[in-house]
Amino acid sequence: MASKLVISNTTPLLNLAQIGRLDLISRLFGRVVIPSAVVSELSSKPVLFPEAAKVPLGAEIIQMSPTDTLLVGSLASQVHQGEAECLALAMEHPGSLILLDDLAAREIAAANRLHFTGTLG
Repeated sequence: MASKLVISNTTPLLNLAQIGRLDLISRLFGRVVIPSAVVSELSSKPVLFPEAAKVPLGAEIIQMSPTDTLLVGSLASQVHQGEAECLALAMEHPGSLILLDDLAAREIAAANRLHFTGTLG
């Protein structure tokens, strides 16, 4: 049976890290999974977003990549790479929760009956 994950895209982590409230993620969900594209996005602008660049180093953050690269490629034609990898991971792990703020990614999640919420959710 596939394990249920909490998978986060970049924006919720970035927003909470920058206001010093990343603790809310671990308090609400415990461990959170981020795919490699999200790690890259969080780490890409350390001068602009110094707290977000530290997120992948957190003890409650697990890095995991989806295995279905064809699915990721198909999704990446509709949304950014980070969202595509999050959606693919959720499809590979039924019952998972995705933290997403992007409207297009939420529409894909809803169309595929994936569970999602946003930063404020």
